[in-house]
This record gives sequence, C-alpha cells and structure tokens, in this order.
Amino acid sequence: SEKTIVFDAPSKVAAFYMEEMRHLEQENLKLLLLNTKNILLRDITVSRGTVNASCATPREIYIEALRFRACGIILLHNHPSGDVTPSPEDKELTKRLAMLGGMMQLCLTDHIIVGDSDFFSFRQAGLI
Repeated sequence: SEKTIVFDAPSKVAAFYMEEMRHLEQENLKLLLLNTKNILLRDITVSRGTVNASCATPREIYIEALRFRACGIILLHNHPSGDVTPSPEDKELTKRLAMLGGMMQLCLTDHIIVGDSDFFSFRQAGLI
C-alpha cells in the first residue's frame, strides 16, 4: 500500500520536494492535489519553464484539480536562482488562483517556492 503523505504545514511540503527540485536548471511548477484531510492524492508537473518563468494558466490548474476531485491544491515551484523571493508574476498567479478557488470551493491551500535550501510560503506570509 502507498504511504499516506499529509501536507498540513508548508515546511513538510518544502522538505518533501526540496531535494528533487532545488538543483533543477529550469523552473518547474507542480500542482499538489489534496483531499479534505490534506492527504496528497497526486502531484502533477503542470509546466517546465524557461530559466525564470513557468507558464501555467489558472484554467489548466483547475482542470486538473477538478479531474481528480481534489478538495484543496498546493502550488509548488522552484526558483533556479536559489532566491525564494516571489516574483510579481508569482504573486499575480497566486492572487488569481485564490480568487477562482474561492468561487469554486476548491481551496488554494498554499503556494510554495523552493530555493537552494530555503522556501517561501504565501500562506505563512499572509498573502493567501
């Protein structure tokens, strides 16, 4: 049986994916699909970007979330530079996803950026 992974804290998410994502040369955007108990249903790489930008639309993200009947989603991406400061694009995407998620009762639980050995959580920063 598969091990149950519960993502109830940003640090758990960051720790789980840090090793896999911190050395990537391009920005990768993952969508983590959660059930009502914050148990990971699956993760999907939504986009592999250029050096500094990954392009995914809220539409693509919510299509996947609805397909797998997720109750919550966490967005996760890496910054190849190692600096976890969110870009204006990161902030804009997060704002749009939170707004849409609210309308669909599909919670954007967090958006997490992983860098070299650090992470940034939009929820912890009060931006969601």
